[in-house]
Amino acid sequence: MTTIKAGDILYSSWGYEQTNINWYAVVKRAGQWVTLQEIEGQMLYDSATMTGRTIPSPDKPIGQPLRRKVYQDSYTGAEEFTRIKTYSLAHIWDGRPKWYSTYG
Repeated sequence: MTTIKAGDILYSSWGYEQTNINWYAVVKRAGQWVTLQEIEGQMLYDSATMTGRTIPSPDKPIGQPLRRKVYQDSYTGAEEFTRIKTYSLAHIWDGRPKWYSTYG
């Protein structure tokens, strides 16, 4: 089972006509709760395709820390995640760049 722990980096992929990626550093874990710090992402953008890749920048925090509940994936039972907003979940980052897109 993959367990979220302090020091992990999480990512949230969301959007409708575009794909947005947000990054979070896990500051603390206490039981079923985590404290997350949103962090910036380094972005490599291709204007011809309106897509790019992004990786986290742990040393560049954004805003104030968030406290969120951790859930177990009921389908696989193998991974934990946390809900960031009603429309986005955050998962443990696998170390690979994540693709994003823009609109317009």
